[in-house]
Amino acid sequence: LAEIHLEAAARRITRDPVIHEHLGHLYYRTGRRDRARDAWERALKTWPTAHSSEFDAQRARDLRRKLKSLKKNVSVAP
Repeated sequence: LAEIHLEAAARRITRDPVIHEHLGHLYYRTGRRDRARDAWERALKTWPTAHSSEFDAQRARDLRRKLKSLKKNVSVAP
């Protein structure tokens, strides 16, 4: 149920990094690593110009760390 709403929000509000971050977490937790990576990359790409006060520099660093770990784990997977 959350996925439907987050995906709809991401389509309507394309410049909100918080939505893309949450969508990435949902994808990650449901085993869709490629989609998680894409959503997190969109979150980081939109962050510098976003008007969201929730997504700050610390949150961006944390997300970059998760994304780096995800990329490392995906690249070594069979």
